[in-house]
Amino acid sequence: MNEIILPNFNPVAEVRLQSLSEPGIRICGPKTASLENPFTISGRFIVSEKEFRRLGGSPHRDLVLTVLRAPMYGSYHPLKGCMFFKDDIQSLAGAYAGWFSLDVWAYSGFRFAGVYHVRVSLGEALSNVIETNVVAGFSADG
Repeated sequence: MNEIILPNFNPVAEVRLQSLSEPGIRICGPKTASLENPFTISGRFIVSEKEFRRLGGSPHRDLVLTVLRAPMYGSYHPLKGCMFFKDDIQSLAGAYAGWFSLDVWAYSGFRFAGVYHVRVSLGEALSNVIETNVVAGFSADG
């Protein structure tokens, strides 16, 4: 197995993520992934100033990753213990935005071939769902 990739908080060159312009959360990931390689998802969120304060000024820590591969599922706080810098959060007019990329395998409590559904939530905001076919011995298509 390859090394686990640590989370990253840099902007991602993905139009679907960059087009988020109001409070919410959006993610993207591969259509196909491998058990032998990282299963990386990326996302962006925007929270209102009120929600930012409610979350203690570190919204990344409250992200919840939900991973489903029937009949197994799990919910995780992947970034709860991470250290953040002031520039990991972008101040917008009356809101705050952040980016993240993480390896699902670093947090998921299971790792088997099959169809996975991945979603991220932040407070009351729910992301879109990524459907990824995970196979053995195949490189991810990104």
